[in-house]
Parts: sequence; structure tokens; C-alpha cells
Amino acid sequence: MVEPLIDSHSRSRISSEIDSTLFVRAGAGTGKTTSMVSRIISIVESGVDITKIAAITFTDAAATELAHRIRMRLLDKVAQEGESFGLAKRALDLLGSAPIGTIHSLANSILSSNPLEVGLPLVFSTMDEVEEALFFQREWDSFFVDVFGDPVAATSISLLVELGIKPSDLFEMARSIDNKVLDPGDYRHKKETLSAPDTNYQEEVVDVFDEIHGIIEEIDALGANPQYQYALADQDALAQLVSSLVDAGARLREALSSSEPSLAFLYLSSRVAPYFPTAKPGNKGKAANWGGAPQKNAVVEMIREIQDRRQGVVEKITEALCENVFSVLCGFVIELRLARRRGGKITFGDQLNLCLELLRDAPPQLVCEIRNSYSVIMVDEFQDTDPVQLEIVKRLSGTFERSIDAQEKTPLAPLFFVGDPRQSIYRFRGADLDGYLLVARSTSAESRVDLNVNFRSNEEIVNWVNDSFEDYFAITSGLPASPLASVRQRSDRYEPVSLLASSKYQVVDEGFRISADQRRQVEVELVIATINKLIDEGHLIQGEDGLRPVEYGDIAILVPDRAILDELFWALRGQGIDFLSSKSTSIYSDPLISELFMLLRAGVRPYDGLCLFHALRSSLMGFSDQDLVDLSLPHGSLGRAVEAIRRGFYAAHTPELDQKVERLKGAISFLDDLNDRARTRSAYECLLHVIDSFSLVVRGSATSNPPELWRRLDYVKEEAFSWSSTGAGELGSYVSFVTKKMADNLKTNESEGGDLGTSNVRIMTIHASKGLEFPVVILTSTASSLTRSHRSTHLVYGGGAKVISDRFGQGVVPLAYRFHKEAYSDGYEQAANAEKELDLAESVRLCYVATTRAKDRLFVTIPATGDEIAAAKTLWGSSDISNIRFTWELLVALSKEAVNFVETDLARPVVSTTMTRSHSMASTKEMVQARLEIERSIRRGTWINASQLEVDKPYRHSRSKGSTPTSALPSSRSEVGSYVHLCLAEAIFDDPAQTMDRSKLLLSNLGVDPLTIGLVCSILEVALEVPSIRNAKDSMREFPIVATLEGIGQVHGVIDLGYVIDGHLRLFDYKVVSTLEDDFVNEALDRYKGQGFLYKALAQSCNLGVVVDDVRFIFLTKDGYREVEAPQIGEDELLDMAISLDPTNLDLD
Repeated sequence: MVEPLIDSHSRSRISSEIDSTLFVRAGAGTGKTTSMVSRIISIVESGVDITKIAAITFTDAAATELAHRIRMRLLDKVAQEGESFGLAKRALDLLGSAPIGTIHSLANSILSSNPLEVGLPLVFSTMDEVEEALFFQREWDSFFVDVFGDPVAATSISLLVELGIKPSDLFEMARSIDNKVLDPGDYRHKKETLSAPDTNYQEEVVDVFDEIHGIIEEIDALGANPQYQYALADQDALAQLVSSLVDAGARLREALSSSEPSLAFLYLSSRVAPYFPTAKPGNKGKAANWGGAPQKNAVVEMIREIQDRRQGVVEKITEALCENVFSVLCGFVIELRLARRRGGKITFGDQLNLCLELLRDAPPQLVCEIRNSYSVIMVDEFQDTDPVQLEIVKRLSGTFERSIDAQEKTPLAPLFFVGDPRQSIYRFRGADLDGYLLVARSTSAESRVDLNVNFRSNEEIVNWVNDSFEDYFAITSGLPASPLASVRQRSDRYEPVSLLASSKYQVVDEGFRISADQRRQVEVELVIATINKLIDEGHLIQGEDGLRPVEYGDIAILVPDRAILDELFWALRGQGIDFLSSKSTSIYSDPLISELFMLLRAGVRPYDGLCLFHALRSSLMGFSDQDLVDLSLPHGSLGRAVEAIRRGFYAAHTPELDQKVERLKGAISFLDDLNDRARTRSAYECLLHVIDSFSLVVRGSATSNPPELWRRLDYVKEEAFSWSSTGAGELGSYVSFVTKKMADNLKTNESEGGDLGTSNVRIMTIHASKGLEFPVVILTSTASSLTRSHRSTHLVYGGGAKVISDRFGQGVVPLAYRFHKEAYSDGYEQAANAEKELDLAESVRLCYVATTRAKDRLFVTIPATGDEIAAAKTLWGSSDISNIRFTWELLVALSKEAVNFVETDLARPVVSTTMTRSHSMASTKEMVQARLEIERSIRRGTWINASQLEVDKPYRHSRSKGSTPTSALPSSRSEVGSYVHLCLAEAIFDDPAQTMDRSKLLLSNLGVDPLTIGLVCSILEVALEVPSIRNAKDSMREFPIVATLEGIGQVHGVIDLGYVIDGHLRLFDYKVVSTLEDDFVNEALDRYKGQGFLYKALAQSCNLGVVVDDVRFIFLTKDGYREVEAPQIGEDELLDMAISLDPTNLDLD
């Protein structure tokens, strides 16, 4: 007999008490979606039309999943042909029309039925991200010109700019107001606080000046006293400060009597320190110079009083200026929203604001009609609801124009809230846990239901989660504890929960401090060591048919932030572990993408000297600084030289300049043509023209990571197409739009690694893992800070759900904001500190979410020393976490488990078998990844790249420069070499004819021009005649290898060709060169001998069970080849060579 679940009564209530309002606290893995589906089916069976059941989900994906599960249950009901057959059949037919979706989709549906009531046209639409950004930028540009016609606004903005605020700060604050503030009219002054700014500034400054000047005169009078050595000002630091204060007083008096008294305010501010000294007296000055310590201390106190008075008046006026400017920005946002409303182009934020406005201000009869459209309202993930969304739900349910904690009448529609306060992790999206807690505390005990049987995690993981987190949550939420219970047992003999630290830091010397880079490295090592142990030792997990060994696809690495991802990607590749992830990058920081937009800017403004200069210097145009100097000299400047070329009378020049002049003519002609094209073609068409003209796809194949560049080019093309589709179209405004994104360093999510499959470890942020589950979870990146850093502008809209309640009942809740570190509103510092406390609390919830994703095994990396771990154990007491700074400290403090110190030696190298090929033709993308995979994102550490190790050559990828701007010819011989390498990697060595045909097709698909294809194929024909290549049958090609070599360090490289004959591993490296003359080859051998030594050493370190022969270089030209054994090199010579290199010069992007 199966025992009933301990929360079976709660589950029964959810599906049976359909006429009652229920508030369900559903813990992680307790099946809340299943409970929602059961309740909806019961409501349908009671006769309620499914189109009147509003089921509000947090995401569109959750809505799709919920609708799918409902459909499956209804299909079962229909198949059974029972009493509810008719109701189930009707519900199934109408399911597509049911209001199951996000709160935004519900709001949009309400607005679509009542557009005129909120001032929308009959037909309106919701803008996407690009449209919204465009609309905002256009309105802002117009506003920022007009605003200086208002003297109050102009003076206020100008003074704040003098204090260090940038126009971009004002722009960002306006965006924040639009995104966060429900009704900006509450903060827009009808009568400006500083109606006559100059007069008010003058009065404020005069008052404080009178006090300051009196003190200065008192100090200055000391100079007349013979007992003070005041004349020694050049030797006494305090006397120097006094002297500067006296001078500042004189300047201040002069400013106060000038025609621009507001300058006096600037003289007092710390941003213009030369006018008024702000240095603290500290211990400046010698007591003997001031007649003894008491007299000197008296002077010090007087100076401190001056500084306090100065700071006081500056802060007072700055706060008034901020309030003034904030009011002006609120006015802009009001007009902006009106413009969107009138134009029928609204944002997702407008959907909610307008819906709430409709429910608040529409005639009662209309509100009742809207409310009667929904017989039941259900809210999923209620803990992530923001105040506006909560108020919409309240008004739809019948709780009208009063705070939710004033329950005067029963709502008309039964409410069903389901959520978990322990999993509220979306504050950055506006979610406010206060709303959840207000509803929970105001709901009667009879209406509260707890689901706490976890079907996901085994018993040991659940017990650890309860022991670590429940006390904290009970204390901070004020709600009764609701610990989870599990129905699953552990899967094998290993401990389900492990907190792991590196044994290398278990015992450290006194005073040792582990750096941030070392912490990241430790975490990466712990992750790799854990994965290898799980796989190598065959740890077991629960599968569908019983216990089975862990596979890579069972493992998820969860990170609170993305700081560790580059190191983690590199380490996984080095170990031959496939993975799937996504990372946030700045698309436009890619050098080739950046240069693409340099050309577009120059095309938009071909007569702008600076734009032209940058375009010509780009690798696409290919002019060096010396080229531009040579071209400028005959006419005195580059601008005059370009103008002379445009007019056709470039001055007489030497024969050496002929080629450069022709190239410059071609470049100018291309840019002028692009300018003409931009007048009649869309931004998208112009972008494609440049990409095609410069063969950027082909150029990308010679970069360190072609697939990444190709993805970025696709992103840029899609964005340009979206821009052009909005009707904006014009290239100039598009380039300005992208330039601003570059300046703001905006980032985009990009996929990294392979395709989703059972062989891939998954890497994701904790936020992305919400709602998912994994057999094995490794929580890492715990060296991250618990508090978020904010940009220079910061808007705090505190109070949570109470904000909305007060807004509609008891007045306006104040906002706190910061324009700049020295310009913020009254109360900002207090509000910002409160924000930090909320960040800390959310960090606890993030850890809870991460740890409850695990089904069978949970690992937590602790990047700390033994002493730090021991100290962290003492940090937690009751609900106080104020002394905890990092995630690892929090987890150590909360957990009652001991931390295990494990070995993390990752010296064993791995040759990835996925990179080996024998007569296989992979896709071009896969082939390029194989060639360049090992050279990804090595921005930290001291790795030596064997493939780049050359004597007397900097450790850097040189950017190739094209000979003509519109040619697809390779811009350097290295590009031809890259094509040769690509084709040889996929060649069928014993079938030259088929190899040539497939290589031509490959190069043609890459967009390579016929001349270059001919050159590459000529070299390939020669290569296929080389016996060592022709005889390579079962070979490994383009395979990456990594190892730590004793006495040298960490080394990686990519070996072109290797195969085993008679127990010997033969290794070959191709070199595409221009000549096979003895002097050239001998010089090349001397230059590359370090590579040959390291390739052999790397292969030997793999312990492949074969003898590794010396590396052989195969020099290839279109006319012949030479195969030469790599010269011998001593370890000392190699080490000197490696030390001479500067790894920080490595440019792999």
C-alpha cells in the first residue's frame, strides 16, 4: 500500500475548493504546475467556460507548457467519455482562446477591447526593442534641444554638467523613469523649486560665505602675531592650506559681486577644486609654527568647520538642482508616453500602465464589464510579481481602490496565487517580494496552503537545503517555516552534497591573501576535477530504468554571474569535455565588426577627416600610418590629398607612390559610392554591400574563431534588417544608433560550445536554470559579490506593493535617485543602503534556487583558504548576513556540512578525440572550429601558444591588410595558408581528384575569388604529391593539445597532421611560403624550431604508448615543396625564448 503524501490534503484542497481564494506556497520541485492544471480541470468540470479562466504565467514558455498540460488532461477526459465529456470537449475546442499567458498578454487583450478609453487608436501595436530604442532616441534628441529654452532647466542642467554629470547620465535617468515610474506626474513640479536659480544660489552662497569668511579672517589675523611663524608658509603644509583658503575667499567674494552669481556655487563645489580647496587639514603643519599644539589644533578645527559649511551648502544646492532636473525629465517622460499613445506604438511597460489606468479611471460600469470577463484569476510565480501587476490583479478580482491589507469585502472572482518566496530572484525586472508577503500575511490561515513534498531531489539534498536555508527564510519573511520533504532516496554510496575546496590552499602562510584571479582559477580546477571524478569513477544516478553511470549531459554547471565563463570554457575544451552554454558579449567590440562600422561611418560622412582616417587605417582598407603620411606630404594634409584625388589633380609624385595613390583612389571611390547608395538604399542593403565587397565572411575564416565572427555578422545583419523594417531605413541614423550602443558597451547573449545533446555539459546562469532540473549540479562562480554594482545613474523606487497602495490611497511615495557620485537626491544614500540589504537577501534566494535544481548530486565550489573557511563558519547568526561579502562565504556560513579539501591537479593533457578525422568531410563550420578551438579567449594566465612561438617575432596575431578595398583577394599570405590548411584538414589523401573538386566547392562557398582558388589549388596539388602526406591514411588532423610542461609552464597548440607507423608517431606542420630557396628555408627553420620542440613535448606528455618522432616541417609553394626535420633546441634556449614573450600581447579576437 502506497502511503499518502504528507501534503496530500493540501493538494486535494487545490483541486476541490474551486470557489475559494487560495494562497499556495509551493516549494521547489513540489509540482505546482500539476496542481494548477488539476485546479483548472476541476473548474472546467464545474461548468465554468475556459475562456473565463485567466491563468497568468511569468513567461511565454511557461504559458505554452501550462496550455500543453491542460490540453493533455482534456484529451484524456474526452477519451474517457465520462460525465464531463461535453464540458471537456468544449474546453478543448476553446483552449486556443483561453486567457493563458503573461500579465502583458492579458493587459494587451484588455486594451485591445477598450483602446479609446485610454487614448489609443483603434489599431495599435507593441514596439520591439529596436523600435522602442529608436522612438526614445528621436524624442530625446528633440527634447534636449528644446529644454535649453527654459532658463530654469537650462541653468540647472548646466550646473549639474559642471559638477561632472554627462548628458548620457540624463538620458539613462530618463530611461529609468520611463521603465520604473508608474506616474511621473507625481514627481513633476507644477512650480519649480528654484524659480529664480541665480538669486537662490546667490542667497545660499552668501549666507555660508559670511560664516566662512569670518573664520578665514580669524585665521588670517594669526599672521600678524609675532609668536606664530606664519611667514614660513612655504615650509608649513597647514600654513599653505590657510593661504589657499584666504585666496579662495577673495575669489569667492569677487564671484558673488559678479553678474553671474551662480559661479560662486561652482567655486565652492569639489569638482572645481582649484577655486576652493577641499583638502582636509589632517595632521598638516608643525605645532611650533603656530605657538604650540593647542593653537595649531584650534586652526585645524576652524578649517574643518569651513569645509563642513562648504559641504553643507553644496549638498543642499545640489539636491535642489537634482530635484529640478528630475522634474524636467519626468515632464519629458510624460510627453514621451503621450506621443507613443497617440501614435499607437506602445511598449510592454505601457501595456501594464495603461491597463491599470483603465481599471482605475474608467467608469465603474465598464470596469465591472471587464471584471466579469474573468470568473477565476490564477497567478503563477506570484513571488516575482511587481507592484503594478499586483494592482491589476487586485482590481480585476474586485479588490477596488484600497490597500490589500484592508479586506472590507470579498473579491468577486476567486483568486489563486501560487509561488514560493524562497525563489524570488527577479528584482532586476521589477519583482518585489513585499507584494507577496503583504498578500500572504493578510490572507487568513484557512486560505493558506503549503506544498512541500519535493519530487525532484533525493532526501539528503532536501535535508541539506532545509538545514541551510529554512531558519533564515522563517526569520526574514515572518511566515511559518515550511521545510521540504522528499520521496526519493540517494542513488549510490557517494555523499549527495559536497562542498569542495582546493587542498592547495588548505594550509597557507600567515598573512597570505588569495587573489581574485586565483579564486577563479581554483573554481575552474574544482569543476574540472569534479567532472572527471564523476565520469572516471562511474558514479551512479537514477535513470528511467534504474541506476546508471553519470554522463556529461547529466551535469549542469550553474553560475550566479558570468565572470568565470571564459576560464571555464577554456578549461573544458582543454580537457576534451563538450559543453553547451551562452554568454553575454559586446558584439561591436569585435575588431572586424568595429571596422565594418568605421567604413559605414566614413560612407555616411565621406568628408569627415577623422572618419576617413579611421576607415583608411582599418584592416579592410589596409593603409598603414606610413602610407597615409606618404600620401599626405605632397599636399600638406590627408584631407587636401583626398580632395585633390576627388578633383583629379593629385600633385606630382614619385613612382614609389603610384601604387598607394591608386589604392587611395579606389578607397575614396568606394566611400563616395557608398554615400550615394545610402541616399536611395536602406541601411540593411548598404550593410550587405560592404560585407560582400570586403568578403568579411572569408576574412572571418582567418580569425581566431570564425564561427563566433559569423554569428556576430548574422546578428548585425538581422539588426540592420529589423531597423530598416521599422521605416527608419536611413544609413546615417542607423550608424548613429549603433555608435551609441558601442559607447554604452551593450551586450548580447551568444551561444557557446556545441549543440544540445547527452554528451554536453550544460553551463547556465542560475536565473536561466529556474524551472529546470538536472541529475548533477555544480554551483560555481561563488567568488562573486553578493551585491550588485549600479551605473552612475540609479533610481530607487522603494516600498514594493505598498507603493501602489499608497499611490491610490494615501499619497505619493518618494523616489530616491542618483545622477552622479556627487549629485543625488535627499535620502538616496539611505535608500541605496536598503537596496544593498535587498541584494543580499536575493543572493540567499539565488543559492536556494541553484541548490534545489539538483536531483542526485550537488557540488558547491568554495574558492577559499582553510583559514577563510573557518572564519566564514562564524559569520551567520539569526538573520544577520551583513558581514558576508561573497557567495562562497554565504554558503559556508549557512551550511552545517564540513568543507572537503580535494586535489585539483589538472596536469594531465587531453587530445580531444572529437577533433580526429580519417577520410571524413565535416561541415566548414566544424572544420574551422577544430582548427582554431584551442585558441579561444585566453585573456588570463600565462599560457604559451606553441603554434605562435617564433624567434624574434612578437607574441601577437598581426592583422592583415588588404591591397584593394573591394577585392576578395587574401590580404596576406597567411590567408592563403589558412585556406590550404582548411582544405588539407578535409582532404582525401589517396584520392587527389576528389579532394581538388571538394576543395574548390568549399572555397567557392566561402566566397573566395577564382584567382585565389586557383592559387590554393595549385599548392594543394603539390601537397598531395608529398609522400608523407599522401601516405597518411588513418591520421589525426588539426587536433588541439594542451599540457603543463615541467620547467616551461602551460602550453597549448594545434598540430596539423599526425599518424602512427610501426609504433612511431610522426607529426607534421605545414608552412605555406613564397619561396623554397635555401636561405629562406634555413631562416624559417631557425625561427620555427621552438614550435617543433614544443609539439613533440606536448605529444610525449599525452602518454599515447608510442614513440614520438621529431616534428617535420613541410614547406609548400605552388611550384614545389621541401620536407625538413625541425632543428634540435635545448630546453634552456626554449625557456629563454618563452620568457622573452609577453603573453599579454596575445590578440585572439
